[in-house]
Amino acid sequence: MGSLEKPENAIDVLLIKIPKTLALLEHQLLELRPLLKPSTRIIAAGMVKNLPKTVFKLFQRVIGPTTTSLARKKARLIYVSPDLAKSTPKNPYPSQYVLENSNLVLRNHANVFSRERLDIGARFMLQHLPVNPRYRQVVDLGCGNGVLGLMFARQNPVAHIQFVDESFMALDSARMNFEQAFGVSRRADFIATDCLSGIAENSADLILCNPPFHQQHAVGDHIARRMFRQAKKC
Repeated sequence: MGSLEKPENAIDVLLIKIPKTLALLEHQLLELRPLLKPSTRIIAAGMVKNLPKTVFKLFQRVIGPTTTSLARKKARLIYVSPDLAKSTPKNPYPSQYVLENSNLVLRNHANVFSRERLDIGARFMLQHLPVNPRYRQVVDLGCGNGVLGLMFARQNPVAHIQFVDESFMALDSARMNFEQAFGVSRRADFIATDCLSGIAENSADLILCNPPFHQQHAVGDHIARRMFRQAKKC
């Protein structure tokens, strides 16, 4: 099940691993709230260092009263009691912002990197996108909201863009932004996969990549290095 899908039936027991991104947790709670019953048992878990007061306040605002367990091995459980008399807040996602130096509005789901503003890496790359008609098959690897592939497509009208990301929320954001920019006049592919798994070797003329240097709370370059190795083959 993708991150934009949700169960159809009422929920008896809801187990939540608290994500790194508070916006994602907010989106999840707001989407699941209509499926809760007064008797639904809700248990959330997370590392103590990743549980600021805002997490507890979010559960209380969207779902109902919370209590916590004692910390054990630096982790803690949160128990939430549904208060269905509370009005359900409006889901603020996808959010949007106007891309600087343009008239483009970029829409972003809750778990998309740099969902509130253009990040420094993308800003730098946008200043150096090549304009060349020989780049016809182009991959935006780790596309996020698709800003690199979208702007490349605007500058290179003959290019066909493949937006690639492991995140369904990122791909749906890229799809919304591409369709808003081009309507039905331009087609692109949106592929959910791990790095470039499943993409044919020697199939791309150009690969655009603003790689991540973190996974959850861990910082490192192993994902970027894997992207670069696979990009060489493609």
